[in-house]
Amino acid sequence: MKVAGILLSTVQDSAEDVAAARAANIPIILIDHTNPYGGTPVCSILENNVSVGRIAAEELIHTECKRIAFAAHSFDYEAIQDRQLGVEKAVAQAGDGVTFQLIDSGGLMVEDGRQLGMELSDRAEQMRREDSDNSSVPDIPIPDGIVAGNDTLAMGLLASLHERGVLRVPDDISVIGTEDMWFQAISPMPLTVVQAPGIDMGRKAMTQLLDYAENPVSHVHGTTLIEPTLIRRASTRA
Repeated sequence: MKVAGILLSTVQDSAEDVAAARAANIPIILIDHTNPYGGTPVCSILENNVSVGRIAAEELIHTECKRIAFAAHSFDYEAIQDRQLGVEKAVAQAGDGVTFQLIDSGGLMVEDGRQLGMELSDRAEQMRREDSDNSSVPDIPIPDGIVAGNDTLAMGLLASLHERGVLRVPDDISVIGTEDMWFQAISPMPLTVVQAPGIDMGRKAMTQLLDYAENPVSHVHGTTLIEPTLIRRASTRA
């Protein structure tokens, strides 16, 4: 269509899209996804999602959370994989006394977070009953700090925990998101997040695209990682 260039943001491999654009001599830049291995060389602008998971987990650990969980779904998504890796690295570096738990939330939507909140609340009630009866306690401990794979999941989790009132946020359990897309209409409290550098990513992608379009011979393809920022709010301990 005679466009000057394409900024492509996708959650799945885009080798065919990249190849089609390059075959038509259209400059293309990938946003928030790496260039598929072995594919046509192209620039990628990425949020450092390993840092997202690491920063989130470190914040929970610094506020004395000991049982850290990463709750997510769609584990084949590159961003989810990297955030999980970051959480695991932070927990491993924390040493003895800090544990990691992976929770499959069954989805990444608000309703999936609400379901997870209900399950955690049910488990907490069961543990309290069994503790008062001096009977056995469930083998799986309840996390006291959860890193959500995205913000919609985190908001649903907060809403459900607030409605049930069994686990108090952040006294009993802290919740931290990984995007900064929380909405007051859904979340009962402001959500602590590791903020995605969306504006910086867009600016860098456009700079790369302009350089590619204006200097097609000398332009060098590469991958740029942009660091996220921690935003502290009410869903984690002070």
